[in-house]
Amino acid sequence: MKALIYSPAFPPKIGGLEEIARICADGLTQLGHEITVLCDIPDESQTKYPFRVLRRAAFHEAFRASRASDVFLMFNMSLRGLALPLLSRKPLVICHHGWYGQDERDCCWRAWLKMNLSRALAVNVACSRAVADYLGGEVLVIPNAYNDGLFKMRPDIPRSRDVLFVGRLVSDKGANLLVEAVSRLAAQGLRPTVTITGEGPEEGALRQQVTSLGLDTQTIFTGALRGEELARTMNAHRILVVPSIWHEPFGIVALEGLASGAMVIGSCRGGLREAIGQCGLTFENGSVIELTQVLEKALLRRDQPIGSDLALMSHLKLHQSISVVKAYESVLQQVINRQK
Repeated sequence: MKALIYSPAFPPKIGGLEEIARICADGLTQLGHEITVLCDIPDESQTKYPFRVLRRAAFHEAFRASRASDVFLMFNMSLRGLALPLLSRKPLVICHHGWYGQDERDCCWRAWLKMNLSRALAVNVACSRAVADYLGGEVLVIPNAYNDGLFKMRPDIPRSRDVLFVGRLVSDKGANLLVEAVSRLAAQGLRPTVTITGEGPEEGALRQQVTSLGLDTQTIFTGALRGEELARTMNAHRILVVPSIWHEPFGIVALEGLASGAMVIGSCRGGLREAIGQCGLTFENGSVIELTQVLEKALLRRDQPIGSDLALMSHLKLHQSISVVKAYESVLQQVINRQK
């Protein structure tokens, strides 16, 4: 099989969408398929991949790659990207990883257009049941994968800190909600250590909030961490909190925390509940009262797991790279066979 994968911000930008595109490209290559990735941004680090990457390719070069492929796999619906599969007459699979408006309740004209063109022109895959329900129509659900070679239990690392936040420091991600909850716990005599990992425009406001609430001695900011450093940090914490105020389409960070042995607490709307499964605790988006209650429960539970080891293993197995890549391989092959 020859597949052309379109991921506009393919690494070096690292988000859930770019990570799953990388996992798919790498996994399909390892399974013996010929993969070309088409993207719109440069990579100054000149990272080497085991598959071909076309960055900011001229249209004739991209069209030639599309013509040479058997199938076109697009990560998120791109109106600009539609021209290639349509002109080259290649079957199109679109993997949807989020809402096309502000959230799943926002049906602006652009969101309406993208969803209706997707239904008319492509085989559609969603990263969660929440996204599939948002899209409507016939949509396959292939859950996101996490990097299971990197995020795993590391018994050599002492789990010496209590609570970890990992994410962009923007209002939607809810780090301020976590800080407020920790402040309320302090009033009850609970003073967990807190690590805030990430960077973004809200960092200054968060630091000021921590100071004004008297949490300086128990809170540290690490900046953005990635790769091995992030995996080790997750193993050093007992609890990972994903307090998103907006409705996450999925939430790979929850899988990374579970795989690293942390208890995961997350907001319940969107697809984040699916990422956590039965292996963690959830609370209503934006509710500092519920987050405080759930965090207190987790802290007092100490090292007792939320669910069984078997449930955790089964959940993580569904999201291992090889499981997800093989699911994509099956869909792509079916689409190619249908075209013949």
